[in-house]
Amino acid sequence: MFIQALLVALIVAVAFNDRVFLHTFMYRPIVIGPLVGLVFGNLNIGLQVGVAVELMFLAVIWVGTLHVLQDHQKLVLQQHFQFHSLDKFSVKQSSLQFMSGQ
Repeated sequence: MFIQALLVALIVAVAFNDRVFLHTFMYRPIVIGPLVGLVFGNLNIGLQVGVAVELMFLAVIWVGTLHVLQDHQKLVLQQHFQFHSLDKFSVKQSSLQFMSGQ
C-alpha cells in the first residue's frame, strides 16, 4: 500500500512538473489515468476513468487569468476511491445498499 501511494505521488509530481515546465501534455487525464490504473493493478478501469475525466474537460478553454483546475490531481483521487470501492463492495451490493437507504 505504501509503495502504491509512493508511485502515485511520483506520477502526480511528474505530471505537475510537466504542466508547469515542459507542457508535453503528460498531465492530461488520458495519460495519467492508465498510469495510476497500472499502479493499482487494473489498467482497464484506469483507462476508463481517464477517458471519462478527459471528456469532461475536452471543451473547456482557459481564457485570461482564470485559475486552472488541477485535473490530474482530481483524477488520481477519483481513481483511488474507485479502486478502493471495488475492493470492498461489488457493484450490485453497493447499488442495493444505495437503493435501500443503508
